[in-house]
Amino acid sequence: MLQANSSTGFWLTSTSSGDPLLDNAVYIYTSKSVLAQVAPGDIVTLDAKMAEYRSNVDYLFLTD
Repeated sequence: MLQANSSTGFWLTSTSSGDPLLDNAVYIYTSKSVLAQVAPGDIVTLDAKMAEYRSNVDYLFLTD
């Protein structure tokens, strides 16, 4: 389920409950045209390849 959005993407979480001690959200970096089609509370299905992104070479990748 789409939880929140920003100017460059949105945070997506599972619709099923998981372990409350774990962060189960993923940030989806996308285009403004996609952002115009979604809103918090929407159920979103993805079929995509995952890639790490950082906007500055000084920032660390956070995927583990």
